[in-house]
Amino acid sequence: MCFSYSTGYEIWRFKRDKEVCEVKVNGSLVANNSEVLRQVCLDGAGLILMPTWLIGKDIRGGLLEAVLNDFQFYPHIDMDTGIYALYLPNRRNSLRVETFIDFLIQRLGKSLLWENFEP
Repeated sequence: MCFSYSTGYEIWRFKRDKEVCEVKVNGSLVANNSEVLRQVCLDGAGLILMPTWLIGKDIRGGLLEAVLNDFQFYPHIDMDTGIYALYLPNRRNSLRVETFIDFLIQRLGKSLLWENFEP
């Protein structure tokens, strides 16, 4: 199953340690709505690649099973994904900026905040 709005999602890129794996996918269903893809997967029609904040409750409830947990997914070939704090160069030593960045590091750190997200 594939998400039709995305670009580059016809190839799923995974990384574990230094190992990179690329898989070309073409689903029998293409939709532009994540809830449709989620429901079709819940109905047993195949695999989906979705963020855990969308399907975490289904995984915790045993309705869906997570696979390839030891891999990280990268939607772009350069594998440079993440959350970045952007600020103007003249704000580098700003107490507000430093405090906010410290807050982000404490809250997000290496754990995924949305893993336990309850919509």
